[in-house]
Amino acid sequence: MTTAQTNPQTNPQTTTSMTATPPHHDDRPAALAIVAHPDDIEFYAAGTLLLLRDAGWAIH
Repeated sequence: MTTAQTNPQTNPQTTTSMTATPPHHDDRPAALAIVAHPDDIEFYAAGTLLLLRDAGWAIH
């Protein structure tokens, strides 16, 4: 096996790309919720995040 066959940057048959965009990248605005405790999102931010999602935002 040659280096060209094992190197994904030089092998044209490789399906992955070193410059691939993240799988969820798009042109929608995004909201990222960061909280101190695991259940804080449900108590404090869930309603807002659901409204943003329904308005077309990507939520994380």
